[in-house]
Amino acid sequence: MEKLVSVLITSYNRPLLLRRAILSVFNQTYSKIELIVIDDNSSYEVDLIIKELQEVATPNIKNFIYKKNPRNMGANFSRNRGLKHAKGFFITGLDDDDYFKEDRLQILVNHYNKEFSFICDNYIIVTGTNNHARFQRECIIDLQTILKENEAGNQILVERERLLSVGGFSIDFKRLQDQDVWTKLIQVYGSARRLNANTYYMDVSHEGVRITKNIKDYVAYRKYYFKYKNIMYNDTKNYNLFRLMMLRRLKIKIIFSFIAKKQYWTLFATKLLLKRAFPGIIYLKQKVYENYLKKRVR
Repeated sequence: MEKLVSVLITSYNRPLLLRRAILSVFNQTYSKIELIVIDDNSSYEVDLIIKELQEVATPNIKNFIYKKNPRNMGANFSRNRGLKHAKGFFITGLDDDDYFKEDRLQILVNHYNKEFSFICDNYIIVTGTNNHARFQRECIIDLQTILKENEAGNQILVERERLLSVGGFSIDFKRLQDQDVWTKLIQVYGSARRLNANTYYMDVSHEGVRITKNIKDYVAYRKYYFKYKNIMYNDTKNYNLFRLMMLRRLKIKIIFSFIAKKQYWTLFATKLLLKRAFPGIIYLKQKVYENYLKKRVR
């Protein structure tokens, strides 16, 4: 018997994109879905759109909950509010400017294994000119991996009780909030599994600015580093410290001194140094790679 999956969408001032996101949930092949939309006090007539869509919801939508914040409270507050209303055994998220492939929930549920803290998959980045996959392989995401990079992406499928047990989303994280909560889950429940399924579309093509682009990377990564540095292995600490030095735009002399002292000649360090020294070459390489991926994804 299929278990109820709660899909949580938080939204702010993007009614047309929100409509697309909701319709992608309606079109899921999975047959038992609860849809929860939390509007962060949009100035547009989101209420009318929700009412219209509630009337045409497909049979697989067993419950459609809509709540509007009395004032703008932020994405993490809205996610936690939605989490409190959720009744599903599983919970997953969807950003209002993104959308699901029609078999996303079915694939994630079919591959779910409680031995892993959560399950996720690779995703497609929609740029407007070409679409390309963010990752190209299946993998196991352990604690030291997530402490270096968010290899899980921005959305996962997890048991609702597990997400509640780690406190949900930290409202003091304005960026890296996804990586923060995935880290908490892996700390408590063990490694996660990432599939190579590509069932999530992250749309960066529209004119609206994604929330995470408004926050300086250095401030966000510094906050994350100091929260978790006590559980980082030395290699993971060096990885994060090197990234902070690059984001801080420290002089190359200081960075080379750090590399020599820590003996940190890694592929990650080399790539960032090349990006700093030869930005034009890195940009050209990325374009060539995107064109290659575009042919593979089509």
